[in-house]
Amino acid sequence: MRDAGCVFVALNYRLGLFGWNCLPALTADPDATGNFALLDIARALDWVRDNIRRFGGDADNITLCGFSDGGRMAAALAGSPLFRGRFQKAVAISGGLFLADPDAAAQKLAENFAPLAVEDGRFADTASAAEWLLTPGTDVREWLCGLEPARIAALGKPAILYADDVVLSRDARSAVPLLLLSSATEFSGFVRDDLRPASSAARAYAVKYGSALCRWSSTEAVAEALGGSAPVWLGLIDYGGADSQTAIPGLGSFHGLPLALFSSESSYSACADLSSAGAQALSARLKQALASFMTSGSPGWDAWTPQDRAALHFDADSKTACLTLNSYPDTQESIRAAMAADTSLSAAEKETVEHLYFSGFSF
Repeated sequence: MRDAGCVFVALNYRLGLFGWNCLPALTADPDATGNFALLDIARALDWVRDNIRRFGGDADNITLCGFSDGGRMAAALAGSPLFRGRFQKAVAISGGLFLADPDAAAQKLAENFAPLAVEDGRFADTASAAEWLLTPGTDVREWLCGLEPARIAALGKPAILYADDVVLSRDARSAVPLLLLSSATEFSGFVRDDLRPASSAARAYAVKYGSALCRWSSTEAVAEALGGSAPVWLGLIDYGGADSQTAIPGLGSFHGLPLALFSSESSYSACADLSSAGAQALSARLKQALASFMTSGSPGWDAWTPQDRAALHFDADSKTACLTLNSYPDTQESIRAAMAADTSLSAAEKETVEHLYFSGFSF
């Protein structure tokens, strides 16, 4: 990260059901949480605070940055009281802010773990096992902690970020300056190789409105939820998308493009040719904005407010970067209205696509 003038530290944390598990036996104490991965991040940030000066960093100027699921965590932790003072700024790229209800999540987790309890001979049926798993007893905790890791990993990926009112609360506001970035065609890579929507029209519908939902939910929806206590800035990467001066065939302005523009060493840099003078100029402007945000607390354009909804659009032609500051282009209502008015699919086809792809959006 020499171009941004910063010391970069990558944080590891527990994944899957090792990092996110809100069964009552693990969260019975008043100050307990199922967001174990976030506790790992807290310890890692403590290490950074205590040691970063040895590497040329500033312990009083730490910026937490995350992409995709990491972006969700960065945004959520900006409003977490447990993390106050552990970092001074946050950057959330293509993340969003989805907080699961711990009671509903626990019910689903109990159903997932129940077959293992039956396999171990504790119960004759999964219904009884699930009922037991929803109790806060030490017997449940001891059984969970004694399971082989491979058996737990095979159960799949749980919900992440529980609104437990210990680490995370639904009504939290960001306590630090927050920079939110998203690409124009976030959904393209998710749909390109997925043949569940059989027709090209269905896939196009999924990309168009899935991308609009991703972009809105990872920028303005987060600003609306967390803004007010500290400034929030929105940056929209249009480069490569339908309205861009430069096309990226097949993917458009894809999920991960900001990382490719930040660093040619990112795995996402293989998804598109970013060697043109325009792409390099755009990369330089993005790095400049990031460096400015980390050092001064502002990326260099107007902060978002509910009144003006300012968002900076990043684009480029073949030679130069093109930046424009406009009001955010969509609202939750306008996306919903556009989906309803779209005649490219039948009502049944829309219902199928929206069930496959959009059920996770709070809209």
